[in-house]
Amino acid sequence: MIVFRFLYSFYALLVFFVFAIPILLGYVSLKFLPYKKQIGGAYFLNRILVFIVAFFTFYRFKISGIEKIDLSRNWIVVCNHNNLMDIFAAAYGIRVNAKPLVKKENSRIPILGQLFQLACLLVDRSSKDSREMANKVLKEELEMGGSILIFPEGTRNRTNKPLKPFYNGAFDLSLETGVPILPIVFTNIRKIGRPDSLLISPGIIEINYLNPIFPDNDDKYNVEDFKQICFNEMESFLLKNDNEFKKALQIESND
Repeated sequence: MIVFRFLYSFYALLVFFVFAIPILLGYVSLKFLPYKKQIGGAYFLNRILVFIVAFFTFYRFKISGIEKIDLSRNWIVVCNHNNLMDIFAAAYGIRVNAKPLVKKENSRIPILGQLFQLACLLVDRSSKDSREMANKVLKEELEMGGSILIFPEGTRNRTNKPLKPFYNGAFDLSLETGVPILPIVFTNIRKIGRPDSLLISPGIIEINYLNPIFPDNDDKYNVEDFKQICFNEMESFLLKNDNEFKKALQIESND
């Protein structure tokens, strides 16, 4: 089984790099378009790349709940973070043109790093000044009517729990700007790739749109309450719909 996963992972990586190079040229050409069209064009190229890679590597996507979302308005999209497959789930399954917030260190990854530089908001979290500058850039993006994508756990969740504790950033921004939170939950991700391993297997990645969460106009929410509402919704969905966590819950209840 390990040998199969290793060979498949190597093959999938090779396929990605083969098709990512021409797509990278497409990203460069987006620089000549108006700003808002750049983001839409980046998502279009994302979906082409991921669709082609998925076709040749035998993994598939299932999207649910998108029919209840107003795709014409701007959102602060928040997703759970398990492994590198989250990037492909987001690239293909998120139909809001949300610019992802990505750690600056990820821009050093060959090919993928260049895609990040062209299509994402890179954040340097090494100092308070750099974090404040990042927050300013995010606010400007939202004020211009754009959407942003944040993984509120900060880093991938390597624990046995459905989610790691959330950082305040996305929820502070929502309360300050009035832009609502759109929770999107990836399920079946851990069956395809473990958080502590780079090896993956073919399978179906599920992208689930949950009900939007709007900041209270009467300022009744503080950031901790607002954050907890989102956390509870996403955690509850994972416990009910992700087989990995359903099994863990059953084992705990039997004990």
